[in-house]
Order: sequence, then structure tokens, then C-alpha cells
Amino acid sequence: MKDRPNIQVPPVNPNLPEFKFQSSRLEFGLNTWWDDENIVQKLKRGVLTACYKGDFVWFMNVNKEDKKISLHPLQPDLFDYDRVSTDPDSPYLWVLRVEMMNTDELKKKFVSKADLITPS
Repeated sequence: MKDRPNIQVPPVNPNLPEFKFQSSRLEFGLNTWWDDENIVQKLKRGVLTACYKGDFVWFMNVNKEDKKISLHPLQPDLFDYDRVSTDPDSPYLWVLRVEMMNTDELKKKFVSKADLITPS
């Protein structure tokens, strides 16, 4: 939790220089994203919250228009879990339910922050 991990992307074919270049650019991009999104701080917050609440939720948002991926920490109090299966081999034991909020209603309720409220 003190630093980001050592991110390594091996080239598809290490004998060809273009693949080595491509993998080095991917590594650079992942390391830059890790720093830009402040992932270490978000992970620390999640672990600390999970220690005293027993749970934590991270939400990854992919914006195809802006070609941006972001990671958002969310409070576990906003989520409910429903048991889907009692089979221990099932890949789906629990499902996460969350109440979605209408952005127009939020903008009306929080007028001073209306320009910051966007759908995700």
C-alpha cells in the first residue's frame, strides 16, 4: 500500500522491436493512469473503511466517448446484497443492488452543484 505495483506488460513476441515498443508504451500508460487516478490512496481508503465497516465498494467507470477509465470509491452503506446461490462452486453467490438516482432530480435538489452532476 506504500507504492504502486511493478506493472509489467510482456511483449507478444519479444524478438520483434515493434512489440517491445508497444508493451513499453502500455506499461507507461498503466503507470500514468495509476498515478493520475491516485489509485494507492483509493485502495488505502477502501481497506481502512473495510476494516471498520466490513465491506467497501469500488466502481470502475469506462467513458467510451472520452476514452477514459476511472475508479471511484463508494461507501458500502449505499449497497445491499442478495444471496443468489448456496452452491459454493457457483461463480455467483451474491448480487449487489444499488438504488440509482436520477441526475435531473439531483440537480434540482443541489442547485449549487448542478454543473458537477453528470450521469455515469
